[in-house]
Amino acid sequence: MSFVTPVKLLGDLLDMMKRLRAECPWDQEQTHATLMPYLIEEAYEALDALEAFANASSDGVPDEALIRHAEEELGDLLLQVVFHAELASEEGNFDFASIADAVREKNIGRHPHVFGDVQVADAEEVASRWEVLKQGEKGRESVTDGIAWQLPSLTLYTKLLRKAASLDMSKESGESARQRALGAIAALEFDQDGAGYADSPSDVSDAWGDALSALVVAARYSGVDLESVLRERALSLRDVIRENEVTKLAE
Repeated sequence: MSFVTPVKLLGDLLDMMKRLRAECPWDQEQTHATLMPYLIEEAYEALDALEAFANASSDGVPDEALIRHAEEELGDLLLQVVFHAELASEEGNFDFASIADAVREKNIGRHPHVFGDVQVADAEEVASRWEVLKQGEKGRESVTDGIAWQLPSLTLYTKLLRKAASLDMSKESGESARQRALGAIAALEFDQDGAGYADSPSDVSDAWGDALSALVVAARYSGVDLESVLRERALSLRDVIRENEVTKLAE
């Protein structure tokens, strides 16, 4: 079996996209705007495939089907990037080569400890310097500039905690965070109908907000991503629901 270089295969992929734009009626109709839903869909499908692949990898060697599925979904996501690059190239704005060059240059600039003579102690210092370098590159006034505010809430709050840590804002220890989370949970009270005791609905929301935010902080100190944990629980609940449905059908 002859070896085909990644450069050759990528060139073939770019050529294929040019031909699709020239000869396929559907591809010819697409714009950046019409393709946006597909980019989101493919990103989520890639995440699903990678999640299954990663979980299987942590338990041993994933089977061939999971490997090929992850490969396929990452390819579909790459195709979306190639499609947008081709559209932009036709418009004279940018192309795949400029995208690749920009991300290469950006990462070289943000890794002076690899491509320069900067010394770092650990990964935490790398992450902290990354935020400073990023802010300087883009001329941003705040480390919060450029955040996608439509991120899922748990992910968004965790991202903001990382931003705060990059500014050395938090002096709280892991144990202090754990105790604060326990205290916030203990402060939640319920009546027989499940409603929280409080003077107003806003007080109930504030109490839950305190508990949730404290849990996210404590989880971060433990190296746990609550967004991923809750997703795993959701998938487990899905399986339980399906099993229940099968049982009921069999009755």
